[in-house]
Amino acid sequence: MARIKISELPTITDPGIDQTQVFLVASDSTGATPVTRKISLSTIDISVSKSDANANSAGVYANGAFSAANSSGVYANGAFIQANAAYTLANVIPFAYSHANGSFVQANVAAGLGTQGITDAATALAFAGVSYNHANAAFTTANTPPSIANSAAIYANGAFDTANSGSSYANGAFIRANAASITANNANVFTALVSGNWNGSPPTTVNDAINRIAGLVYTLNSNLPIP
Repeated sequence: MARIKISELPTITDPGIDQTQVFLVASDSTGATPVTRKISLSTIDISVSKSDANANSAGVYANGAFSAANSSGVYANGAFIQANAAYTLANVIPFAYSHANGSFVQANVAAGLGTQGITDAATALAFAGVSYNHANAAFTTANTPPSIANSAAIYANGAFDTANSGSSYANGAFIRANAASITANNANVFTALVSGNWNGSPPTTVNDAINRIAGLVYTLNSNLPIP
């Protein structure tokens, strides 16, 4: 058989040719000895189609990875917002603690004033008892012979003065007790430094402010009990 160069072979120009009947000659070197084999154009087309399919599949996976990355970005941004909110609350809570501590101090002062009021009331009661005894003695003396009527009058005047003194102590005790009540009421009053920090109207009592902040901390803590 005569040898023919590849360049001397006729060119296939018909696009409708049966590709299963057109072959390329290749050397198969997968074994120990190279073997000349043929491969049809249709087989090459199938391989190319599979490559296209694999490339499309890779594109789908790449799109999925991009979507997942975007989703991660959204979650990361949400986490950043939550962290900022937690930081803001961390700055607000010491402020609420200061108010609560101030209220505690005021309540202690009020308790002290109340105790002093009780002491003053007890003193007034003691003076009232002494006044009663003096009045009794004056009454007894007034019923004695006229020769000591002047002495009875003196005792009566003394009893009146002592009773007045007891009344003064009792009045002072009332004033202190009233002051203690006012201080105790004011201890729970809350005045917001910045009204805009609160959603809607700011709380008016320390207890209300602490409860609202505790509710927000509970929500930020994934509705779990506050540690």
